[in-house]
Amino acid sequence: MAGAKKHGTTQKPSQPPQLKAKTHVPGKSSTKKSSKKPSTTAAIKNDPFARQLNYKPNIDYNRNVVIRIKDITSLSFGTASGILKLTSLNGFLFFLATNIFTSLLTYVVLVGFKNKGTDYFVSPFNDVFVNDVGRYLASYLMMWCLFYALVST
Repeated sequence: MAGAKKHGTTQKPSQPPQLKAKTHVPGKSSTKKSSKKPSTTAAIKNDPFARQLNYKPNIDYNRNVVIRIKDITSLSFGTASGILKLTSLNGFLFFLATNIFTSLLTYVVLVGFKNKGTDYFVSPFNDVFVNDVGRYLASYLMMWCLFYALVST
């Protein structure tokens, strides 16, 4: 993915946040010689230093980027639904549609389709689509009710 940050690189403060990839621990090749050469995947599975690790600070940073994006959009769409005077089921359907749209757009822009997202998240689907839906619903409802009351009076 173009623009993704690896661990150890710096980021300019004026640029928008970008995802950071998990880091690899450099592998050490085995010094044991055998007549049968193991396959590359088998060597990686057996070598504890070659396994890909979840670098927790980068994973947390990536989750926080998604949380900030979805917080801002849920507040914005809640404001829009209050101004549009949506009521009852229409307001909740608007939340559902905008939440799915925001999640898809966030996933495509930050992770992309070529990469399955496992370089940036532990569980990409849960981190982008499922986690914290109650948080986003609460912020959406707060702004929806506030702006509905302001517009209708």
